[in-house]
Amino acid sequence: MQRSIQYNFQEENIKMKETILLFNITDRNTKLKLERILLPLKLRIRRIPVSQYGQTLAALCGLEEPVALPSESAVTPSFSDPMMIFAGLSEMTLNRVLAGLRAQQIRIPYKAILTSTNQHWTPEECFIEIKKELICIINTQSPRFHPIS
Repeated sequence: MQRSIQYNFQEENIKMKETILLFNITDRNTKLKLERILLPLKLRIRRIPVSQYGQTLAALCGLEEPVALPSESAVTPSFSDPMMIFAGLSEMTLNRVLAGLRAQQIRIPYKAILTSTNQHWTPEECFIEIKKELICIINTQSPRFHPIS
């Protein structure tokens, strides 16, 4: 059974299948663990190649038409840390994914939920914003809390 969530982005009702965008997941063991968590939930999983980093998150989720980009050889990766974007997930599904990540000890500190604000960002813009937020969190927490290390 395919699940879809309705979002009200900019006063429009947009229906989308529950989707997770994955960036820079290169470790084979991590990939296998992620598949064990995500596939049983019947989520749409998109592994985004560097050549698509110039698209908006909405385009990567299929909410808008992608734009023409330079050839893959002309694209320089703007970030290399793993990142996940959750799009259209119900609260229950999101909690199951996060619990699975904790249970499998998968450390991906750069995670975000697609919103009406960030849907127009590129993956790099989203990464930069998440990184700023994590730095703020680290600076306000005890010295033992280091989610990026």
